[in-house]
Amino acid sequence: TFLNIAAVLYLNRSIAMVAAERVIKTRGIYRLVRHPMYASEMLGLAGYALGNPSPLNLLVAAAVIALLVVRAEREERFLMRSETYRAYRDATPWRFIPFVY
Repeated sequence: TFLNIAAVLYLNRSIAMVAAERVIKTRGIYRLVRHPMYASEMLGLAGYALGNPSPLNLLVAAAVIALLVVRAEREERFLMRSETYRAYRDATPWRFIPFVY
């Protein structure tokens, strides 16, 4: 989706599979939410599951969304060691959805 592409392009070399303290991005889409890539993936999964409803699709979408929430929480726990990230988190209260969560 557009949100995912925008998030990846903005991260550039800061993207990785494992949480690590890199340059913390605070502009662009990252001004609105702390995890726009995960939010985009969740939106796509939810859209697919709702557009193609079946017990399996709903179960898989729910499981992957739950895992993305856990992953974001673990990443943030690691990144909270950084004063820069703590300031960013305070300035950007929304994890996935502005004004919601």
